[in-house]
Amino acid sequence: MTTSIKPSRFVGLHAHSCVGSIGDAIGLPQEHMDFAISNGMDGLALTDHGTMAGISHQQIHVKKLKDKGVSFKAIPGVEAYFIDSFVEWNKLVKMQKANKALAKALASNETIGNELADTEADMDAKHGKEISEEEEGGTVVEIEAESKNNKFSDPIAQRNHLVLLPKNNVGLKSIFQMVSESYIDGFYRYPRMDFDMLKRHAKGNVIASSACVGGRLSRIVFDNQDQTLDWKDWGVNNRNHDKIMSELKAITDRFVDALGGPENYYLELQMNRLGAQHLVNHYLIQLAKQTGLKLVVTVDSHYSNPNHWKEREVYKAMAWASKTKGTIDPNTLPQKVEDLKCELYPKNADQLWNTYLEQKAAYPELYTDDQLICDAIERTHDIAHQLIGDVSIDRSVKLPGIRRLIEKDRLEKLLEASAGMSEDDVAFKELVRLSIDGMRKRGKNNDDEYIDRLKHELEVIKHLKFSKYFLTYEKIMKLVGEHMLLGAGRGSAAGSLVAYVLGITQIDPIRFGLLFARMLTKNKVGYPDIDSDFADRDKAVKLLVELFGEENVIPVTNFAQLQLRSLIKDVARLHGLPFDEINASTSKIEQEVLSVAKQTSGFDRGVWVLTFEAAMADSPTFQALMEKYPEFQNTIRILFKQMRGCFTDRVQLLTNNGYKSITELSKSDAVAFISNGNYLQYNADYNIIHKGKQQVFAITLENGTTLELTEDHEVMTQEGYKAVKDLAETDSIFVVQ
Repeated sequence: MTTSIKPSRFVGLHAHSCVGSIGDAIGLPQEHMDFAISNGMDGLALTDHGTMAGISHQQIHVKKLKDKGVSFKAIPGVEAYFIDSFVEWNKLVKMQKANKALAKALASNETIGNELADTEADMDAKHGKEISEEEEGGTVVEIEAESKNNKFSDPIAQRNHLVLLPKNNVGLKSIFQMVSESYIDGFYRYPRMDFDMLKRHAKGNVIASSACVGGRLSRIVFDNQDQTLDWKDWGVNNRNHDKIMSELKAITDRFVDALGGPENYYLELQMNRLGAQHLVNHYLIQLAKQTGLKLVVTVDSHYSNPNHWKEREVYKAMAWASKTKGTIDPNTLPQKVEDLKCELYPKNADQLWNTYLEQKAAYPELYTDDQLICDAIERTHDIAHQLIGDVSIDRSVKLPGIRRLIEKDRLEKLLEASAGMSEDDVAFKELVRLSIDGMRKRGKNNDDEYIDRLKHELEVIKHLKFSKYFLTYEKIMKLVGEHMLLGAGRGSAAGSLVAYVLGITQIDPIRFGLLFARMLTKNKVGYPDIDSDFADRDKAVKLLVELFGEENVIPVTNFAQLQLRSLIKDVARLHGLPFDEINASTSKIEQEVLSVAKQTSGFDRGVWVLTFEAAMADSPTFQALMEKYPEFQNTIRILFKQMRGCFTDRVQLLTNNGYKSITELSKSDAVAFISNGNYLQYNADYNIIHKGKQQVFAITLENGTTLELTEDHEVMTQEGYKAVKDLAETDSIFVVQ
């Protein structure tokens, strides 16, 4: 053995954050990046499960680092869920749905119903009991054991992992497109990609690695093992060796073809204490030698600091219990770092090499070539800094073209009179015309003060080249205003006379002394922000989709974070602490901190949030609780404001007309609910109110049931109905059981 062999460089090409890997990883992308820098690294990829939601955090932090003179290669990517073929998979999905629907439809016939019920039970046994029909949205929670357990072999629910990274900006757009399509075409509880999608979009601009023991190549190895054993009990062996190697060669040929060449596909080794991982490594090393495909080593980091391993285990347990409604014995969680199968923080080259040497000591017959592993570690740095170029997100605003904004006849006349002018100049001429017309309608066309103000605002808008922005907003408000009431206007936009005469706002800024400079000046950087209120938001969104196309109107994802009071209860419940004691404490904590906060200058209850630091400083009850249970203080501090879930208005509701998103509901739809007798019933008497961003409170009842309610949700108390945010510690909530 050559003792001088040791890697000098490494970049983690497989890493997760709490933003995109909900229920599986903790730490914001910027926290992972900052630790990597402090750990002597000059780059890190972000490859969250099935989504790229964390990239905005990553890219904003890159800019901050650059402004400070810190050079750091932050690579946007994704660990996708992968299947071989959507065509075959969709056949299985339709078949399963048809079988279940038929079984339910015939359930009233005792003989046939029982027979089909048995069939359904067999399917549940084979495919795993269905948790929910999440075909259209909601939080995707990565359940690690579910993805990697060899018993999880349902071809319908199956998904394998595949790490994708862009080589350039074209590759980044391709990955964006594939992620979007995976939610549109491949979603059944999880979003999926397939070979056809890779081939259509990658075109040599995307690189991939085979991922962890949840990867497609690992699946081949595992499918050929002794299925009477749990996957965690497998070790290095040569069972079905030739068959495995043949299947691995065939599947890697498909990846190479889809990605545009062998230089774009890498075999990923990981170094941990899982016997199954070393079984996979055993075959991948052989495959690399046989095919010439290159190896890389990754850490697959899931927390931003090596000291946060315990909190990540608690977070995973809480997510699993929430998703499956199960319970976890806290004694089964790792008690010390040596109990971990994987240490998943952003390691540097030295730390990763030391992990390899530990595993080499455990598997000396497998790891006989130190240079091979050293090269695989250093290759990650070469990929990051040589193969992957400067990848950045296109942040430019994409406004509709003038042909969509200006009526055809009017546009033709404009173009005839504006030969050789730019699109911005043509748009400005139309904006001037609409503004003058609006002045007439408002009765201000002969008022010098209004005319001078209008000229000034139009001059600023022309200078900033924002004409199409105002034309777009005018188009939106005109269309929506034909169908419903509009809000008068909010924020700085209320100070714009142009917005007023165009009908974007309904507030006369001159009459009320509002300043245009609060909205725009010639020195302003970035587009203005106009907030509008619609009487029927969902109908307004439908109208905009019809006007601009579904691909151009998107819902904004909302993230629910772990709040302090609910987090305390979650951690306490996980460890079996007395409910009465914890419930009594948490009901006092917020009131104690709030009473102190109200005394500070500029206090605003609407934006105030109970924080860990404030509770430690101002709540005697919280201080006493942490003193009594000091082992939970660090857990609560670290997990506070980690991501609990995310959702959009595309989440499906069961109605008498099938599953529908909130925006698709009509007056003929009755929404399903479970009655007190546990019967499925439908109710058509409901209202949908969009309340914007709100805090979500978790209320734990005496029987241990937790209700998650928005801040203005009303509940019955001994003093009548109260909003959740107004509940006092002396209030009792009435529930029907």
